[in-house]
Amino acid sequence: MTILKPHRNPWPARVLAILTFFMGGINLLSAIFPADRSRFRVLAELSPLEVQSGIRIASVLAGFALILLSSGLWRHKRTAWILTLAVLLISIISHLG
Repeated sequence: MTILKPHRNPWPARVLAILTFFMGGINLLSAIFPADRSRFRVLAELSPLEVQSGIRIASVLAGFALILLSSGLWRHKRTAWILTLAVLLISIISHLG
């Protein structure tokens, strides 16, 4: 005897997975290409070089994590959803720095 699962629309989760994948790519691109020089000067005055390097590393790691988590979102995994929210918060903080 098989237990029937309720039918759910797969498209909202797939759209979120695609957007998460693209956000991971944006994180990687923002870490690779330098920001506007005037913004960089302000950042250099406010924080030491180690913090600036740490911010770039955090952005790269968040980008890779989002790309990996997008496959879990595609498959409707609850753990992937929770981890994606946490990584997006880290990504926001790394982009502010």
